[in-house]
Amino acid sequence: MNQLKALFLPLALLCGLVAAGVTPMANATPFANPDPATLLDDIDGSGYFMPEPGGSLGIELFDIALNPGSTFGFFFQGSDLNDPANLIVLFDETDAVGNTVLVDFANGYAVDGDASDFANNVFVIQSNFTPSSGPIGFFFQAPTLPPLFSDASLNSGFDVMGAFPAIGQPTTYALLFDAPGIGVLGLEVVTGIRAVPTPGVAVLLVAGLMPLAWLRIRQRRLLA
Repeated sequence: MNQLKALFLPLALLCGLVAAGVTPMANATPFANPDPATLLDDIDGSGYFMPEPGGSLGIELFDIALNPGSTFGFFFQGSDLNDPANLIVLFDETDAVGNTVLVDFANGYAVDGDASDFANNVFVIQSNFTPSSGPIGFFFQAPTLPPLFSDASLNSGFDVMGAFPAIGQPTTYALLFDAPGIGVLGLEVVTGIRAVPTPGVAVLLVAGLMPLAWLRIRQRRLLA
């Protein structure tokens, strides 16, 4: 039994270290941190996020777009993005810097936080959508340009969005959109989401845990 431990525990630790260490190296296009005092560096991710479960207000966004007349929103992974109805707009050309939107993923609507009067139960709906429990991606569209997506595969392979976790706030991200040859187009702060890892990182994490799982099963069989 001690020989089994000596064989598999180092292997498990090695696989775990490889899986953990690959994350910062796998990011092919790291973006510069816009505010190192409050944000961690750009993460490597699939470009998709899961809204936090529970509560009627799924996420809150603060529009600090740098490009006037732009639109920002989200889409559900796997949806047909050729259909404009699947691009749920959260901020449009009428919104100003500092505006907020509250998204209710359970009931399928986004509330304009600045036009609504929450104290008197007056809510102005910004967008409606069909609820889904799947991951979401984000898009940003500046005037005269096609939409830019958080999923690089939807931009012909170009990574145009950096995701910077807020220090000490694991469900808050600053999303920076930067178009190739153009520069920074917008920066949005989103709360209430967690990044979905890239498939490669997820596979390595599973591989790192497999020897530990096998060892535990083996221990139970020997004790039975």
